[in-house]
Amino acid sequence: MDNQNKNMIHYKPDLMANKYYILDTTVGYDHTADVEAMNGRQGDNMRSIPISFTDDGQPHDLTDTKITLKVLDASGVVKVSDKIVNLVDPKAGLVIFGVPDQVYEAVGQVQRAYFVLEDKMLDGTKQTISTVNVSFRVLENGIDITKAQSTIYISALDRVIGGTEPIVTTSGNNHLTGQNIIDNLTIKNLVNDEVEAIKSNLDQATANITTNTQSIAKNTTAIDDLNRDLKTVQATASAATNNVQAQAGSVSNLSVGLSNITDSLADTNSDVDSLSTAIKSVARSDAYSQLSESASSIAFKLSDLQASTATLSHNLSVTSSTVDDASATASTAKLNALTASTEAHRAYVGLSGMVENLGHIDGTSATVDQVINDIKTAWWDARNV
Repeated sequence: MDNQNKNMIHYKPDLMANKYYILDTTVGYDHTADVEAMNGRQGDNMRSIPISFTDDGQPHDLTDTKITLKVLDASGVVKVSDKIVNLVDPKAGLVIFGVPDQVYEAVGQVQRAYFVLEDKMLDGTKQTISTVNVSFRVLENGIDITKAQSTIYISALDRVIGGTEPIVTTSGNNHLTGQNIIDNLTIKNLVNDEVEAIKSNLDQATANITTNTQSIAKNTTAIDDLNRDLKTVQATASAATNNVQAQAGSVSNLSVGLSNITDSLADTNSDVDSLSTAIKSVARSDAYSQLSESASSIAFKLSDLQASTATLSHNLSVTSSTVDDASATASTAKLNALTASTEAHRAYVGLSGMVENLGHIDGTSATVDQVINDIKTAWWDARNV
């Protein structure tokens, strides 16, 4: 709320020790303290204003406090100052504040003004609070030449600008050049140096981007190669799976075939046993005895072959997925079958030669012929394994 607002309540602040204007941080925003000591004329500079800062009547500790006066003057221009003439008693909140001449440029009552207290807390954070509004007037000089127009003023910025003047204007050795060539220092040179520095940084950044781009391209190529390798491995694995499945089918078929052979050999074994019994009952000659022993030998061999092929059939059914092991076992079975084939052929020849000698005996010729035919069948089956 501006000081000119009709709803603003103006009051004269009490004095501390008949000297310090008491400005409290808890007074409402609709009150403004008329501080007569702040009234001034155009051209006045560093008017000393004794102030007692309080918080609801209690002294405000100014030990680690920055005090700033903020003003919106009669012409609506911002003024900010933090100039302290004397920090009288920080614990008691007593200070002598200096108002610079920039605040006294525009004639009339200031539109708005107040002090800001920025306290540094124990944990390093900052607390910022403002005081009650203050009001004062600026009178026209009328004699001395003053600025025709009020300008923005910020004391902190003014100090920065003022601090650069000795660097640029002082001749002789200085921290910028170390030589007596400060007069050659110009804004153009400073700008050119900055441009060159920016250009150098830009060139370095461009080089880094190029390097990163190349690295990304290499990584992309490596990823593409890896994808191709993975696809090749996948195709190989798929083909291997198909081959294994095909071999498994072949092994399964082989298992069925060997089962059939086993059944045939079992029948042959039974017939050979019958032959042996028949021959023993017909005659007791040495030739018949030799034939009986031969037939018994065949029976034992065929029995072993039957057991071997039965074991193979079982193993092939259980381990059909292990093609190599099944193939090795099948090879062994084939060798045994060939051996049985040879023995069966030998028995077949011998028995064929004895048909004539046995033909005159009633009831035996048909039995012998049947056995010989069964042995012949088993022999052909064994050869075809």
